[in-house]
This record gives sequence, C-alpha cells and structure tokens, in this order.
Amino acid sequence: MTSNSNLPRRYTEDQVSEILKHATDLQAEESAPRHGSDGGMTLAEIQEIAAEVGINPKHLQTAAARLDRPEPSGLGVVLAGGPLVVRVERVVPGEMSEGDFARIVPDIQRVFTGHGNATMVGSTLTYSAETGQKQRTLQVVVSSQDGQTLIRAEERLHGLAGALFGGLVGGGGTGVGVGVGVPLGLEAMGSVFFAVAFPVALVGTCYVIARTIMKRTIRSRREALTDLVDEIAARVPSAKVLPEG
Repeated sequence: MTSNSNLPRRYTEDQVSEILKHATDLQAEESAPRHGSDGGMTLAEIQEIAAEVGINPKHLQTAAARLDRPEPSGLGVVLAGGPLVVRVERVVPGEMSEGDFARIVPDIQRVFTGHGNATMVGSTLTYSAETGQKQRTLQVVVSSQDGQTLIRAEERLHGLAGALFGGLVGGGGTGVGVGVGVPLGLEAMGSVFFAVAFPVALVGTCYVIARTIMKRTIRSRREALTDLVDEIAARVPSAKVLPEG
C-alpha cells in the first residue's frame, strides 16, 4: 500500500493564487532591468510573450495602433454609422528592398481602383489615390528603417458620406417628402397632420437607409484595408505572420 507521504502535494485554491502571485512578482523583478527603469515593455517584447501563448502578432499590432490612435467617437460618428476615416496600421520585423516596394503597388491597386500615384522618398513608399468626385481617398504608407517596417493604410469616406446622406436624406427625404406630402396633405386630404408627418417619416426612413449603407461600407473597407496590410506584411523579408486561430 502506498503511503500518503509519497503522494505529490496538493495545493488549495488560495495557495495556488498565492504561488502564482509570488511567481509573477519574481518574474517582474527579473525582467525590470531589461525593460528599463520605468518598467515598461517594447512592442517586440510584448510580441515575444504573446507568441508563447499563441496570440497572433497582427492582433497586437492592431491593439497597439488603437492605443496610440484611438478610434474617433462622438455624435458625428454615431450619426454617420461609424468613423469616416478608416485606418489600419502594423509594424513588422524586417526591411523591404526597392524591388519589394515595387511589388506592393499592384497589391494596393487591386484593393482601390481609383486613380492613384506612388512616390518613393528614401525607404518610404507613399501611395495616394482617389475615386471620381473624391468620394473616397486612400493613402498607404510603407516605411522601412531600423530593422522593421511600418505599414499604414488610411481611407477617408467623407465625400461618400456627403453624397449618400445628401442624396437620400436631402434629395429623397426632404425633396420628395415636402414636394409630395404638403400638397397631398393640405390640398387633397385637407390634413395638416399628414402634410407634416409624411415628410418627417420619409426623411427618417431615408436617414436609416443611408446610415445602414454607410455602416456596411465602413465595415467592408476596414476588412479590405486589413487584408491589404496583411498582404503587404507578408512580403516583408523576415516578417512572420501567424495563421488565424
């Protein structure tokens, strides 16, 4: 028969918490000199830790970018259905050569079909493009230095929002609502209520439709820019992009 003294020791829940707390404190003390006197960590150091637990590096890049550039908020964003500036940014290890820069221009053109041009200054490529009537404008910046590459894609949708809300709400809702509702309500039906309610209801309906379209467009463009940035990141020599999941 096996003696209880030979069995591995078992710890209570409180003891487990205490052990983990002490271990975390010891780890922090050992890491403090490497992280600097302020106890902070670089993004590369965070990525090392994340890789050990299976976190995709690109999610860290996105989180860090949002920390530095928080998403716009406020009444205007709510009314429009989302931020009218869609921005995706990543920093990956490795630097791009002149040939690498040339190969990413077609990648950008496949995502954004408007008229555009690319400029190269040192080790930084800037690609700017816009659609007809400037409803959408795009800027992609890829810069390599100090052993890493910054990739930033930004699309502005202010022109599209103006055309969409102006056309549907202003033209369709107000124009048709007042043009049809007032004569029909006052002259044909003799109803002041209908003359007021019909334009208001039509404007509200058109606004909801416009906002829904805008919200879907913002989501779609964010997904497209995210895919573009990932595609460019995969072209950076030495960049390691882990698969999703």
